[in-house]
Amino acid sequence: MPHWLIVVVILSLISLATWIATPWLLKRRGVYVAWKTKFGPAFVFETEDEDKTAVRVLNVGGTFQSMSYTSDELWCVPVCLYHRLMAREIERAKKRRGMQQPETADARQPETADARQPETADARQPFRILVLGGGGYSLPKYLIAAYDDIHVDVVEIDPAMTQLAHKHFGLDRLVKEYGLEESGRLGLICDDAMSYLASCQSSYDVIVNDAFSRKKPLQQLLQSDGMSLIQKHLLADGIYLANVMCPLEGKGSELLDQARAACEPYFDEIRVLAANPENPTKPETNVLVATLPQ
Repeated sequence: MPHWLIVVVILSLISLATWIATPWLLKRRGVYVAWKTKFGPAFVFETEDEDKTAVRVLNVGGTFQSMSYTSDELWCVPVCLYHRLMAREIERAKKRRGMQQPETADARQPETADARQPETADARQPFRILVLGGGGYSLPKYLIAAYDDIHVDVVEIDPAMTQLAHKHFGLDRLVKEYGLEESGRLGLICDDAMSYLASCQSSYDVIVNDAFSRKKPLQQLLQSDGMSLIQKHLLADGIYLANVMCPLEGKGSELLDQARAACEPYFDEIRVLAANPENPTKPETNVLVATLPQ
């Protein structure tokens, strides 16, 4: 047998052995792997945040998608700053609304999105939120746990992500502890974000764009077509929140400029909540806030 062929065979055997041993080695290191997702292998493992607090991390296709505290005291608290910024805006919107405790959690169903008239404050119970992009369900988990008069619909295109959230990120616990099967306060929808917006008949107080592929937000939801659909499904004086990962200034910041420009024809007020204003040229997950007129 030629020497070169022997080398090829040996290298092939080494590669095969490594491939076979990889799941076992990762499991020994405490890493759970879901090989089949729409966006590449998903890895779940535990680490610590800057304060040495234990967190569980979801990495999909080489990109960190979600984090969750593991302790019983913090399991519903958002780890990521941009989720905390979004939660703060939702709380402010809810306080402005001055809502009372609802008797039921029935969804409102306008006749059509195009014919919908702005609903009055008296018709707005419960407070309804649409989250586009589930991942580890960090934000929906917090919102359900923090407020008993909020209904959250989550649109996640990949059923594998929702399965991971059930198993590793407290979604099962959330459903059981808060009686969500009985109350219907959490809607789990397996669909593409744009397809759902184009076909659904529901209206929302807040729409959150937390959908992204690798490190980039879903472009359609930061462009005119997406803005038009979002506006149609927002109640009067509703708000749109979007994560936009880019610098505030310099190279790469044009993504934020594009998002602002797409919002301008449809929203009355547009703001950016900066994740790291002290270092504006560093890419961070900033939050775009767009508000409809009251």
